[in-house]
Amino acid sequence: MTNNQKIAALIEQNTGTDGVFSTILPGVFLLRASHPTAPIHTIYEPSFCFVAQGRKKVSAGSLDLTYQQGAALAVSIGLPVRGQVLEASTLEPFLCLRIELRQETFTGLHRNNASRSDASGLNPGMGIVTPSISLEDALVRTLQLLAEPQDARVLWPLLEKELSYHLLSECSSPVLSQLSLPARRFQHITRAVSYLRRHFRRSDTPRDLDSWVGVRTVTLNRDFKRVTGMSVLGYVRTLRLQESRRLLMLGIQDPCELAKSTGYADASTFLQDYSAAFHSTPVTDAEHWRHTSRPAGEE
Repeated sequence: MTNNQKIAALIEQNTGTDGVFSTILPGVFLLRASHPTAPIHTIYEPSFCFVAQGRKKVSAGSLDLTYQQGAALAVSIGLPVRGQVLEASTLEPFLCLRIELRQETFTGLHRNNASRSDASGLNPGMGIVTPSISLEDALVRTLQLLAEPQDARVLWPLLEKELSYHLLSECSSPVLSQLSLPARRFQHITRAVSYLRRHFRRSDTPRDLDSWVGVRTVTLNRDFKRVTGMSVLGYVRTLRLQESRRLLMLGIQDPCELAKSTGYADASTFLQDYSAAFHSTPVTDAEHWRHTSRPAGEE
């Protein structure tokens, strides 16, 4: 049995039904889908998402990626995305292992891998990587720990560090190198993303963002789009629209209230943006969700 087959079997063993499942290991999640899905809008944190079975498409602004069995998606910064499972069936469900990446686990590893990182440049905030055999073996051991909760408390921090090492030293991914040895320009973008995620509900956001980050507006806009695939205003708009969907599912349906709660100056602009992003209206979506299951969470 190959490592990929072992990973798929362990994910199936620990799920058995469709959904997104947290585990006893902090930051480790399992995903299963027995049929292709409609696009689901969510936010990806820095993470590594390995597909053991099936195929999936993920988009963030101009970044548009498709990955499948044996490949993984690497994300180095918080990105509002649209994800869609393209290939899945009852006999061969989509199976995925997602591990959140913490920058502190990469600390010190760049000394052995400095040549792989461009300390002056910027790279897109997500990309496809092909795991090495060593990394796949570490993923197998990660899933095996789920059956050993007492061992997991001691071994997971060590295994998490090992995973970070293999990701950095063997995947040759500029996306991941940014986590290990972040250039000043990348740090500016992470500051900007953090600020926008905290303040997008304010109608004047992103005013004064350049002074907060400490970079000229022209430079910030250029670098921000390089990393996130969207402009600063596009990023804020996407956050606001995703939040509106969350509020809508909580029962808030009035367009004026949705607009005000998400930072829009008026309901008209909000409805135009909502229609362009989701090809629907809040009223139509609310009615649909009343008669069907609501959109599931996603990795």
